Amino acid sequence: MTDRNITDQGYDTLRGLWDKTKQQNHTRDCLPDPGYGFWHAGNTLDTFMDYLGRAQPQDYKKTAAQLAEEAVTIFKETSFDKKTGYDPTQYPLDQPPLQGCWWDDYGWWGIAFLKVHQLTGDDRHLHVARVCWHFMEAGGRHYQGDNPAAEKGGTWNHDPKDKDPGIQNVVTNGLFLILSARLYIQTRDKQYLDGALAQYHWFVYQLDHGAKHELNDDKWLIEQLPLDKANGFWTGDQGVLLGGLASLRESILQEEPKLAVTLSEMCMGLVSAVETSDLMVWPLPHNQGNILHELQKGNTWRFDLNGSVGKGVLMRYVAAYLEKRDHFVNFNAAAVTNTLQKDGTFANSWVGDPEEKMNDDGCPNLGVLTRQCSGQNAMNASLLPPWS
Repeated sequence: MTDRNITDQGYDTLRGLWDKTKQQNHTRDCLPDPGYGFWHAGNTLDTFMDYLGRAQPQDYKKTAAQLAEEAVTIFKETSFDKKTGYDPTQYPLDQPPLQGCWWDDYGWWGIAFLKVHQLTGDDRHLHVARVCWHFMEAGGRHYQGDNPAAEKGGTWNHDPKDKDPGIQNVVTNGLFLILSARLYIQTRDKQYLDGALAQYHWFVYQLDHGAKHELNDDKWLIEQLPLDKANGFWTGDQGVLLGGLASLRESILQEEPKLAVTLSEMCMGLVSAVETSDLMVWPLPHNQGNILHELQKGNTWRFDLNGSVGKGVLMRYVAAYLEKRDHFVNFNAAAVTNTLQKDGTFANSWVGDPEEKMNDDGCPNLGVLTRQCSGQNAMNASLLPPWS
């Protein structure tokens, strides 16, 4: 059994890192920065909500509301087109989406604020989720690339004609699928179901055209998109896709039972691959379990400001899908505990590999926050009831 004290201390440490980085300091090393910090703020808020909802410490609903207000301040202090002050709790849904951040950033924020709403019941928090979906739908889903058949129903992470061209990757599309399906569950507004189904069919097309890496016994993983032989696999991709498929299944259980069965089979194949494939896990000696890791390709470090989050995102959605604590969850939470650093933060590598270093791209505070957030997601998973 994982030490509950480590889980609680991990949350407290993450709160301290949040407090240290939540102020706009006009550098890249803060949460209100549109380059790195903004999406990490949304991801961290999601991690907080999972902890509060499962651990339920004293005044946890009040704490959830407080963190949400701090997040709104971060949103308002993030620069969009050299302007500040946009309040997502009041932004009109009939106005054009804000420019300046990548469209997938709003996926992280919207999903997190749906969890905030579930804990607080405050409709302002539901409105933030709606706003984020609106930004993704009205922004990232209306670009035209070179292959309309492959792009149909998909979501771009950025304008493909920008000086830094955008792509249709797994993360952006997975986040839109999760947000759409969960908004439909919450509101029964058909526009969200339509968005979710269109996004799902985009994934079906990609999986049927080379993105599906099939293993034995119906296990499979999704490769990074757009397809490139040098890309390989990322744990975060598997996580958001699992979250999207599972959320869509929950949203259509009554309306489309046949599709729900298909989605269940897809989820089971993906989870089985994640928990056993050497593309995702490293087996510890003495039967200590299969532990998530990021593959290193050549000289490219996966433990950068984005890659270090992937393992935690995958743990988040494995836990959300299983709704129980299985052996895989137990082993990974124990590994996070066993690699705890002397300063009380969680490690880059849960298998204790000293070569797995953080490339923080000149943002040391965000670097620590991202790996702390990743480890905390594994610890949050350990708060679930045991598999019976």
